[in-house]
Amino acid sequence: METAVSANITSYLSGEQSAGFARATEPGAIQFPRDLGAHDEYQTEWWYYTGNLQASDGP
Repeated sequence: METAVSANITSYLSGEQSAGFARATEPGAIQFPRDLGAHDEYQTEWWYYTGNLQASDGP
């Protein structure tokens, strides 16, 4: 008899382990200095920025 084992990360992350924490369901506006530190109402938080910079005098 075979036993099937599977895992669903979405179900795991939305289960009791996350109970009591806020969920970011859509992007929000960033406001400094409010957003400079941690947001304890969320279980996990990370920041990243991707972009390109160019000097005012050209490349």
